[in-house]
Amino acid sequence: MSIKQEINRTESNLVDELDKLIIPCPICNRMYHRVAAHAQAKHGISIQEFKETFHYTTATQACAYRLLRLYGGRSDIYIEQIYKGHGLSGYITIDGNAPETPVWNSFLGTRKAVTHLRGGRTFGVLFRDYYTRVLVFDFDFYPGTPISNQQLYVERIFDPLYKLQIPRRCIHVLKSGLKGFHVDLYFDKFMPTQVLLTFARHIVKKAGLDGLEPCVKVELRPENPIGGRGVRLPLGVHIATGERMMYYVPPLGGVGGGSNSQFKPAPNQFHYLLYQTKQISRDDFFKYTYPKVIQQEKFIRKQEQIERQLSVSIPTFTPCKGNDNITHPYPSYPPPAPPKRGEGNKNQLSSVGRRHYTREELDDF
Repeated sequence: MSIKQEINRTESNLVDELDKLIIPCPICNRMYHRVAAHAQAKHGISIQEFKETFHYTTATQACAYRLLRLYGGRSDIYIEQIYKGHGLSGYITIDGNAPETPVWNSFLGTRKAVTHLRGGRTFGVLFRDYYTRVLVFDFDFYPGTPISNQQLYVERIFDPLYKLQIPRRCIHVLKSGLKGFHVDLYFDKFMPTQVLLTFARHIVKKAGLDGLEPCVKVELRPENPIGGRGVRLPLGVHIATGERMMYYVPPLGGVGGGSNSQFKPAPNQFHYLLYQTKQISRDDFFKYTYPKVIQQEKFIRKQEQIERQLSVSIPTFTPCKGNDNITHPYPSYPPPAPPKRGEGNKNQLSSVGRRHYTREELDDF
């Protein structure tokens, strides 16, 4: 089965997969779809009490709650993707605090996330000020770039992350559905946005992904500690193309080994969302990763300072006579003739460190 056929099969099965998804009951570990109804029948816990404790009642709501918790965005202000016509899409910002916003549309919660997962509407989150729980590397490629080339660029970012103690299980790759890929890093607690931006820019520089426009452009989300653009939530349908934003599994041996080493969609998207979206520990990040970033950045700045101090100014060359388009390394052309024998500087030393004596001086001896 080709990669394209596998993508189409996975997309067509997503809604059925969501309806048939079963998860363990948090009390007895038996697998059910309607977990809260089982808990009420077997354990005497009301559905309302179960929902207040675990924030979901069904496996579908569990996926929605997990999705919103991973991204940790604002719930009162969010974005929605809309179709503009002629194959183009855009985003509108919905402000739940605005008086003209209907009550039913003023909050990005589990119900809207379920609609997003089913493909009815496509939502995205806006980030909180100064803190975030996700860092997104957004790869946008030039139209027509082969998928194999896109994957090679995406794979560049893995090695710098590995060297900074970011485990492979915490690096999540998604196909955006239009222009490229997303590489997401999830954190178990809120992180200072400025710290993650410093870390992300260091990674992009180490991976050699800066300054490659228009072939590939890597943008960061969040892009600023305050404000900035949002990011579309995974597993939703791209309004313009109809493709799902799915999780992909990079091969362990890299993507440079032919068709068998290409990125492939995760076999079970919602199982991946619930159980394989591993998060980076904030304590480990500040203990092992961020000190290395600071140390390497200081070293890079020191090297740049030394290079600036040791830089030699390039001499200005004057044009050759008779041809203004040719330059010559001498201030005048033709170059001056070498001095005749015996007319050199008397104080000049020879190659063995002795003076050059004139004939008259030698006769005096």
